[in-house]
Amino acid sequence: MLFRYVALLFTAAAVGCAEADVSTGESSQGVVATPAYPGGPYGTSQGETVPLYQLNGFPNAQLDRTATRPIQLSDFYNPHADDPAYAPLDPSMDDRLFPVGSTYGGGTPKPKALSISISALWCGACKSEAKTVLPAKHLKYKPLGGEFLVQLDDGPGHGHSAVAQDLVTWTTQFHVNYPATIDPTRQLDALFVASVYPANIIVDTRTMKIVESFAGVPSDAYWTKFEATIAGP
Repeated sequence: MLFRYVALLFTAAAVGCAEADVSTGESSQGVVATPAYPGGPYGTSQGETVPLYQLNGFPNAQLDRTATRPIQLSDFYNPHADDPAYAPLDPSMDDRLFPVGSTYGGGTPKPKALSISISALWCGACKSEAKTVLPAKHLKYKPLGGEFLVQLDDGPGHGHSAVAQDLVTWTTQFHVNYPATIDPTRQLDALFVASVYPANIIVDTRTMKIVESFAGVPSDAYWTKFEATIAGP
């Protein structure tokens, strides 16, 4: 693949880092004890259902980063999050909770909104976001029903896909305690709205529809929309 190398963009708003050409992909593998993922058609624009991407990484690197595990978007699908009529007879079948044995914490609530950050190890704006923005936002929104996922696209060099050791480096340096992934096939790059790192995307996990896509370090408006997505209709 031919990559377009562009210098880092440093602005007062810490916009982001230039990205390379992107590729797409899709996975349809299911997860035991997880409701069936919404059917297509799928898309990568606001209002469309995000494809069932499958990645590899750490569900929580602060607890375990000895080996990567499969992570896919269906893990976070939460269709009954705000359904007052939903009343499973057996608590173990409550799909609003992660199933027993889940690497995300069996019996804990699934998120109502997911914020995906696509980053690169070489990107200064990504590092700034990971160090100064995401920790405080995760601390704020996790108890409310928000979850984060970081996808590390590039390793130290432009256009060179991140490997497991790069993810260990990233999650260690920034004390990442939310799902963190790598994917040499760059499936999530299809969600970029511009060739800029970081890219941030809000997904409503009740429907798995894309609510917002933002190029660069998110503005206050992005987090206001994330909070509104958690709150629901």
